[in-house]
Amino acid sequence: MSSKKEQPKCPCCGQPRHVSECRTFFDQLRALARHYSGIGSVSRTEVTDMYYAHQGEVRISWACDACLEAGNALIGVPEKQLFCDFSPHFAYFDREKVCRVCKEAFVFDKGEQQHWYEGLGFWVQATRVYCRQCQADKKQRDRISQLLHGFDYQDTDRLKEIVSFYLERKEYDKAKHHLTLGKKHRQRESDEYAWLDGWAAEIKEIVKKETPNP
Repeated sequence: MSSKKEQPKCPCCGQPRHVSECRTFFDQLRALARHYSGIGSVSRTEVTDMYYAHQGEVRISWACDACLEAGNALIGVPEKQLFCDFSPHFAYFDREKVCRVCKEAFVFDKGEQQHWYEGLGFWVQATRVYCRQCQADKKQRDRISQLLHGFDYQDTDRLKEIVSFYLERKEYDKAKHHLTLGKKHRQRESDEYAWLDGWAAEIKEIVKKETPNP
């Protein structure tokens, strides 16, 4: 039986690659071993063994020299990443994901991955699970939940934020609802009451203009 090791496939391009076509990854493994083990030098055999050992880990992210040179992948710097039980990212390349909410496909691009793991310091096993639209919607939901938590209708600044939030989303009924509650917490003769009443009238006109005639 032949003891020859099968050439691993580059995760970026999917092509089988010889060690000689993955010198950058080869050097990264050597540097990583030296950095974290304190070894002064690592033999070629030891690095080659690490190289092939890593191929059995589904979670690993690396790229052949051709992909790196073509710009299809960005080189990763493990020393800047936060990892423990998972392998670091030796390279970043676009990955297709499926949004957890809308179930549509989206791309977690290589530049954003690099920012996540080396800029923001997220754990290497973290990944994007929402498309950009669903992520934006989630941020808005989180924002309004934060604004409404423990809200006192006497707080005019926060009331403005809440009403503006719903107006941006064209949720006019909710905007008018909070304006009505805001008015109930103020004296009719006050300037704030008059201002809120005027805002409610403006919203009524907006709804009238946007509602099609029967």
